[in-house]
Amino acid sequence: DVSPKIFRHLLFYVYGRSVPKDDLKAHAKDIIDAANKYSIVNLKLEAEEAYVDSTEITIENVMDNLLYADAMNLALLKEVAVDFLADNGEELLTSGLSTICQGMSSKMCSLLLQGRKRKLCPKWLTTTKLTHTAPMV
Repeated sequence: DVSPKIFRHLLFYVYGRSVPKDDLKAHAKDIIDAANKYSIVNLKLEAEEAYVDSTEITIENVMDNLLYADAMNLALLKEVAVDFLADNGEELLTSGLSTICQGMSSKMCSLLLQGRKRKLCPKWLTTTKLTHTAPMV
């Protein structure tokens, strides 16, 4: 299920060589999938960065990218997608967010809400560590 070209990149990377930037951008998702399968974490991170740099997040592809990021545990892509949703919430609402949310898990809906709250909260609130102490019983 991994093409020979992608597997060659994996082998080169494991043995100390780097994957050319052009190949990282051109085959980012395939490299992410293969690096994830074979637990090559640093290559996965490099491919994720190349994917984020080379992909334009739009209303049409934001949910696919968010679901992919969640499934593959891609923190950078997830952050970019959630930020896009927070920045474009009004446009997304008018383009049918309710239809999109119906197919989502509660975890994904909570990610959307977190991103929206983060953009709406003052900067000092998101950078301050909030503590909660339970009442003594």
